[in-house]
Amino acid sequence: MQSQNFHYLQAWERQYKKKGPLWRGTSKIEFEIPINSKVLELGCGNGKTTSALSLMPIQLYAIDFSAKAVEQTKELLERIGGKAVEARQMDGMKIG
Repeated sequence: MQSQNFHYLQAWERQYKKKGPLWRGTSKIEFEIPINSKVLELGCGNGKTTSALSLMPIQLYAIDFSAKAVEQTKELLERIGGKAVEARQMDGMKIG
């Protein structure tokens, strides 16, 4: 399983490096999240949903397999003025 995950990681890294942000714009969040909730976004990609969530009064943690995608997430958050988000590269399959 680990070699398969490594293959996926390499494929996503290549795509983000070659094409830049793969998902454009920001998402519209259609539901309420209680204030100060802790939210974990698995597979944040280049930040489309993370950017919308970052404007909410929550504690947001975002992870992705791809280091390049996380870098792009941080750049998007800086551009839109999103609040601080704990965004990092890691394998979500290793949580728990």
